[in-house]
Amino acid sequence: KTTSTDRENIPKYTKAKLDFHDLNKYPENSLDIVFIIEAICHSSQKEKVVKEVKRILKKDGIFIVIDAFTNKKNLSAEELLAKQLVEKSMTVASFDDYKEFRELLNKNDFEVIFEEDDSLEIMPSLKRFEKDANILLSLPKFIAKTIIKIFPSEFTFNAIAGYLMPSLIEGGIAKYMVIVSRRNDIDIKGKI
Repeated sequence: KTTSTDRENIPKYTKAKLDFHDLNKYPENSLDIVFIIEAICHSSQKEKVVKEVKRILKKDGIFIVIDAFTNKKNLSAEELLAKQLVEKSMTVASFDDYKEFRELLNKNDFEVIFEEDDSLEIMPSLKRFEKDANILLSLPKFIAKTIIKIFPSEFTFNAIAGYLMPSLIEGGIAKYMVIVSRRNDIDIKGKI
């Protein structure tokens, strides 16, 4: 486990909470690495995010994205409904197709140097969420209504995602990806 003392020993370590659509806090070509973990799915302006990351990364800087993506285009009505319910419950406008996200990276001068489908690795956690969601969803109606009134809506909305996400992964509709890309651009004069 990393402690705050360990972080102090990492040169130039910076942790920030910002809107990744606007990274003006950082000057151009100033960072070596940027992580976005389970958050890019919430952006409806992913190209803007990718351009901001490109702007602040040094040449050959590393951009790591860990998130869920769709994996299948032609969905049946039932699959589409399940996907839409998960998106709604996770407050995601629409999960992006993985191939399209990869193309967006390439279009913006990022070279994917490593990618891994970690869907099977997260399945034990998803199965636990599914089990917990099943308990909530199988309660008698009056108890479920009471819980919905007591707990924040985010809690009850997430139950739907917890219940359906394992099926989306198992059905090949969604996948959980680790993508490591490198900023790889040089202008005509050989400068960034």
